[in-house]
Amino acid sequence: MNQNTFVDAGVGLAQRQRPLSINPDAASLPFYTDAATGRVWGTAPYNETSTDRRFKGSASITRFQDTLGVSHELKAGAEYEDSLADLSAWKDNNLGLTWFNGSPYYFGTGVSPKTGKTVGKGLVSFSTASKVEGGFILKNEMKRLGFYAQDALTIARRATLHLGLRFDRSTARIPTIARSASGNAISVTIGNSLVKPIAGMNPYDTNTIGEWDQVMVWNALSPRIGLCLDLFGDGRTILTSSVSRYSDYMAPGYIRGFSPFLPTRSHSFVWYDEDGKGTVDATDTYALYRDDYRIYKSAFGSKRVAKDIKAPTVGELTFGLSQEIVRDLSVSARYVSKSQKDILGTVLYDPATDAAWYRTGGANADWWVPFTTTVPATADYPVTPVTVYYRSKAAPAVFDQLRNVPELERKYSAFELTVRKRMSDNWQLFGSVVWSRATGTAGLGPDASSGFAPLAGSPNTFVNVPGNSRLDLDRPSAIRLLATYRFPLDLYLTMMYTRRSGAPWARTVTVLAPDDWAAENGAVAEPVTVFLESPGSRRFASEQSLDARLEKEFVFRNRKRLTFTADVFNLLGNKSGLLDLNDGGFWYPAAADSSLGTRVLSPTFDKYVSLLGTRSVRLSLSVQF
Repeated sequence: MNQNTFVDAGVGLAQRQRPLSINPDAASLPFYTDAATGRVWGTAPYNETSTDRRFKGSASITRFQDTLGVSHELKAGAEYEDSLADLSAWKDNNLGLTWFNGSPYYFGTGVSPKTGKTVGKGLVSFSTASKVEGGFILKNEMKRLGFYAQDALTIARRATLHLGLRFDRSTARIPTIARSASGNAISVTIGNSLVKPIAGMNPYDTNTIGEWDQVMVWNALSPRIGLCLDLFGDGRTILTSSVSRYSDYMAPGYIRGFSPFLPTRSHSFVWYDEDGKGTVDATDTYALYRDDYRIYKSAFGSKRVAKDIKAPTVGELTFGLSQEIVRDLSVSARYVSKSQKDILGTVLYDPATDAAWYRTGGANADWWVPFTTTVPATADYPVTPVTVYYRSKAAPAVFDQLRNVPELERKYSAFELTVRKRMSDNWQLFGSVVWSRATGTAGLGPDASSGFAPLAGSPNTFVNVPGNSRLDLDRPSAIRLLATYRFPLDLYLTMMYTRRSGAPWARTVTVLAPDDWAAENGAVAEPVTVFLESPGSRRFASEQSLDARLEKEFVFRNRKRLTFTADVFNLLGNKSGLLDLNDGGFWYPAAADSSLGTRVLSPTFDKYVSLLGTRSVRLSLSVQF
């Protein structure tokens, strides 16, 4: 507009598609898994294609203004975002079969409710994927409207104060969904005979479900204040500090699990093998397992999202000091502290009483039955007492809800030292050392930051998981060195060295209480997995690597450039392996408060599950004109 006022505007569109297809020759095979050994075979549960599209438009105005010796950089703007995420799944045969320790009968044997005979009793599942590609597409829509205003006030050319405030309103919507039938005829039959009388519809047959408008609505206010101070006025010693709060982005992962019609959902059923062939047939008998089909009723499905849900927020505090030692060489130190609150998690919820029951005590004290046992010693690991919790038969049916869980927390603090040498005398250098600590009760990986991630499903989630547990991405120390040297003829050699602490881990075990104890105490006997020690009690070996790049650029007429690069990854050929030291597996105690029973170790215990150490070379040639 003029030399002191500028207007910026822009739009952007990005789209990504990720197809995951199985071999067409295996499309008719079931998906097999062994719950005891972890073995998986047959074929994948389904073909899957996900498409993400994101449109973003923004506009801002910036004005530079001097008032009473104070320089202002005033800026205000608005943003609009429209995101669409599609998920499709299909397969000729949507059957899954869960074995146990080499047997197709997960539960061993049982009395058939139809014939009264003792037959093999197994656990089968059917995904809701359609038979044909494109027959079942879930669409999720997210819209965000944001406004912000900020000011950078510079006083006497030595101190700059940054002030900012941002408001975002995000909404999610699931449009009308139409789907075709699943591939395995048994699933359609079971859906009609067992599920439809309860849910009022068959999740495996042709169906249409109306739109769900405003699945979630987040209104978030994000303030920020920062200070940059030239301590001595010579531009060589700079002190920085900031305090801010910002909210999570409403990603498609938060929304995807809400729809009752989810192409990748599976329902489990008890299978009675009437003919003893060990294969799932139409003449066999099936019974409902523990799935709650109320999600298909609109009155209940909408309760899978808490009414007062809000965006998770992160509070951040930073301090920094930078000092120029000599020309082109500076060192800096920085401290950062972050704390995340209002983390979303999936919890057990009773729609009838509007009560969450993922913890023990309170009004739902009778819905959990504690079971104390002692896991016997294994290898170098000592005997370990542990208390797990089983659902009471008096508890409501399993129904999950996404809500802000106060027991979930994440904290991160770090101190970083950095050395920077700008390119001069034919060389440059960057180096940093970070000492950090990431603790809490909710992991940092992608599975812990999406809708219906099993973060707080039951009291067992918090067994041996105190607030100072190390998170999955915690790395106490990390070193990075990057150096470049310019040889004659403008030939550049760059070396990069990295080293970081290994990932944290802890022992786990799956406990299955004896049937007689469960019957006597009115508990539901089902496998329960818990930590035997606090996450981060143990840690894998540290990781390090050295990479190199050789680069040469040729400049021709009319600014044409030809660049040749040669990269060598893992230059020294370091080799390492991931040794599974978690004995894990199953523990079948003979009775409560006892160390007697049967211990089945993890099939991968004390074995290498992956090997690393490949040295690779990449050659590339680029042309710019």
